Amino acid sequence: MSEYSPQKDERLVNEAIRVIKLSNGKWAAGIQNGEYVTSYREQSINFVLPDQFATFSNIDSFISKNLKYPAEAKANKIEGEVTIKFEVTKEGKVINAALSEYSISKYPILVNEAIRIINTLSGKWKPYAVGKKSYNSLHEQKIIFTLKK
Repeated sequence: MSEYSPQKDERLVNEAIRVIKLSNGKWAAGIQNGEYVTSYREQSINFVLPDQFATFSNIDSFISKNLKYPAEAKANKIEGEVTIKFEVTKEGKVINAALSEYSISKYPILVNEAIRIINTLSGKWKPYAVGKKSYNSLHEQKIIFTLKK
């Protein structure tokens, strides 16, 4: 097993690029000999763990109690692992729930139920916080659909 490297974590790299793009147009142009020139800059971005991650107590228990196995999936014996990505706002609401690119299963019928169950968690999260300030945060949740044998 290879050692984890944050520099190679595509999600962190993509977030760093997103943050840099937010500052587009706010940079001072390079000037050399009184002329504007193209300049290059390296920018370090440190990702700091929060004092408190966004949490939902007993999320797995909530999902297993509230999951409605789709009838069509049952009839066709469809099983799978669906990973949903979503954002938890600083108010604890779920927004932008969608299929994660890391999901093993992509059956639309399972994906729709997984998104539905994640959306039912809206307003029930304790938001991500650093000190006394809350922030939006990104999450992924795996939901396993298994038929009883």
